Amino acid sequence: MEQYTRYSDRLIYKVLSEKDLEEFYEVLKLDEVGKWLLTGRGKTKEEVLAKIHLYIKQFTELGYGTWGVFEKTTNKLIGQAGLMPTPEKYIGLIYSFHPEAWGKGYGTESCMLALSYGFNELKTNKITAFIKPENDKSSHVLEKCGLTKGGIEDYEGILMRRFEIDIKDWFK
Repeated sequence: MEQYTRYSDRLIYKVLSEKDLEEFYEVLKLDEVGKWLLTGRGKTKEEVLAKIHLYIKQFTELGYGTWGVFEKTTNKLIGQAGLMPTPEKYIGLIYSFHPEAWGKGYGTESCMLALSYGFNELKTNKITAFIKPENDKSSHVLEKCGLTKGGIEDYEGILMRRFEIDIKDWFK
């Protein structure tokens, strides 16, 4: 899985493994993080382990997925970011971080890396993102990264705001 490791200015993006379970659980167990996810709450350790297995499977089968995000200076796991398949057959953008990492620009840095991976390496034509409509901070991050805000849609039974960017807009 080392071939999928990527680097940005301040962060390292690696495929997670079971050895990352405890650190990843420390991020996703928090209701403060989970309220912005589809579940609307923090995740159990079993759910976090299932996520790790899903992300490994996505990289193995699709050549992309969601990375664990680590600070370069501390090697501390601070969140997740990357790409995922969506029900509509587009590639979706995903990210979430521990509250201690909020407000440091990591969301923008991670989204730009994931978008670059999608358009430059995977050669996809469109990337979408769905966030809860009241998540103004993520809305700002996505717009800063070039995604266009769309309407509110049902996404797996939850009303979410759609964002998207086409490859032609990425290369402007």
